[in-house]
Amino acid sequence: MDFDKLARKAQEVYTQRGGAQAAREDATEVEQILEGEGTLMDKAKRAAKALKEPGAAHDPGAAHDPEAAHDPEAAHDPSAPRPASPRGDEAP
Repeated sequence: MDFDKLARKAQEVYTQRGGAQAAREDATEVEQILEGEGTLMDKAKRAAKALKEPGAAHDPGAAHDPEAAHDPEAAHDPSAPRPASPRGDEAP
């Protein structure tokens, strides 16, 4: 196994997802999901869904963005504007 290649790929994914700020926001979002209502299985599914889409707010009642579904690059563009964080302050 080529650990250098694995490390480069991990760094690439981390950077594409938005770096440290996005990781903190993801951790906060997962923490909120785990503190919420539902079974452990439901929480795990919501957390996995939240982590699959970087920067997306995954409110169970939120509407899905149909434009992002048609443009796969839009969801992975690191220069795309990020939504406001759940705390209400603006994302970088």
